[in-house]
Amino acid sequence: MQQKPVEFQPDIPLGVELYRKVLGDLETRFHPGMAELSEEIEQQSLQFREYMESKDWIRSFKGSPHLDPVVGVDASNVTSDDGEIAVGIAVGVVSSMDHQVRPIFSFASIFGSPSETFSRAVNFLRVSIELDSLKHSIGMPQWTLYDGSFAALNMEVCRFASAITKDSPTERDLMESSQLTDVFERSINNPDSGWFQSMGESGAYKLISIGKRGTSKVYTEGCNLFRDRPDGFLPSDKLMLGRILQAGEYTDPFSYEQAYKDSHGSEVPGYGEPSLKNYGLKKMHKKVQDTYRHLRCTYFRPWPWSPVLKIEYNHAHHSVDEVLSVVAGSTQMRSVMEPQPLYLADLQVKQASAAIQFYGPINAARYPFLFAGYRTSTRH
Repeated sequence: MQQKPVEFQPDIPLGVELYRKVLGDLETRFHPGMAELSEEIEQQSLQFREYMESKDWIRSFKGSPHLDPVVGVDASNVTSDDGEIAVGIAVGVVSSMDHQVRPIFSFASIFGSPSETFSRAVNFLRVSIELDSLKHSIGMPQWTLYDGSFAALNMEVCRFASAITKDSPTERDLMESSQLTDVFERSINNPDSGWFQSMGESGAYKLISIGKRGTSKVYTEGCNLFRDRPDGFLPSDKLMLGRILQAGEYTDPFSYEQAYKDSHGSEVPGYGEPSLKNYGLKKMHKKVQDTYRHLRCTYFRPWPWSPVLKIEYNHAHHSVDEVLSVVAGSTQMRSVMEPQPLYLADLQVKQASAAIQFYGPINAARYPFLFAGYRTSTRH
């Protein structure tokens, strides 16, 4: 008697009914949708390449890799929700490729009631630590690679400033507490802050942002190749350029004025001026605005094994060849899919996940009545 094949069961804790629903969704909707999208992107790649070439937007890098040590900056945050009290910490690091230069750590913590407001507060804490780390890096003679986007950093600073300086209908006490106001004053609301020093006073000198996520759609919106998709999905520039750019190719750098239509309280489209209610910072605001006016964005595939990287830099200080040389020199290791200084910095900031244990589970055992919750397990 022939036996029926044994159906594969994933080694994950799913109930039978939930597993059947997930499997049905994968087979009837998700996988067919992904297959259709993948096929369409493959089919449109050639036309997208032709579109980019027709605009003369693809260039070839002819320079040599920069071989001197480079600094990497990254930051991370993690929370521990142990019942009635939640704890969050943020860690930032400046990591150098020079083995003689020790990493510089920045750190802050916060506690409060578990809520959406608390989650926002922890994110603001990370922003402040990120700015502190950038300030440390600009005091070094080496080039700095920043794990993030200057556009996203500007948006986060504006949100932080808005939360601190405006009335909030919920949990205003947390936003008013010294846990946040102190780091806000240090990292943003003074001329010596990380925000004004890294993006204003120094003008992002020798500072390059490397964006991992593909949110910009400047090219894909312009080419009109994906307008008729019923699901409304529009591939990002980074996704499509990852299909067409060859090793050593990059896109013609474009400005914020070319990428964005609207400004937010400034003269530069795409840049928002933080609402600080500190009128003594007017000159510093102008310097940051000038930096964003001079920012240029480009996409670059340094090597055959490299993914396409989104790069932002200040073209008033540096040529695109200088910037690409630094990125090329930092991505020569085949087994690492990002610039090596950022890879090292990322490994170090992820130690926050281990550090949170000292604030969550250990404190839950030490102060059981404070941390006692209704859950049978903690959430991280």
